[in-house]
Amino acid sequence: MKVTKDFWNWELLPPELFVIGNVNPNWYLSEFLLTFPQALRDFLGKSIVVNDWADGGGLINRGARMPDCAIGGKLSMHKFLKAVDVNVKGLTQPDVLGVVLKNRDKFQMVTAYEDLSFTHGWNHFDGRNTGIRELLMVRP
Repeated sequence: MKVTKDFWNWELLPPELFVIGNVNPNWYLSEFLLTFPQALRDFLGKSIVVNDWADGGGLINRGARMPDCAIGGKLSMHKFLKAVDVNVKGLTQPDVLGVVLKNRDKFQMVTAYEDLSFTHGWNHFDGRNTGIRELLMVRP
């Protein structure tokens, strides 16, 4: 199901949510998941990849994660529906980070990003409550 102009729910959610009886996967879409990837896509005019598992790809846990997911930390912002890992077609990790840093007014929902030396080919952005305007750089 399409949940924003350019994103389907499966691009933001893990496959487990689609096979649990009496569960609507869309219940687990947060404001952050619905706004940031679309805002980045709109601003750049480029394809943004979060998850691609429904298209036969191997990207599964880069948006929301189940509470018992072994990937990432126990208190990962992904498990609180406040984080995405993204790839932007045609842009490098530093390029994508630079866009978000230079355009804070367009991406106010982003409060933190992962140190690029810990990500391997993607950018992690999240919306944790930091209480500061500057983006917080985090390390796993």
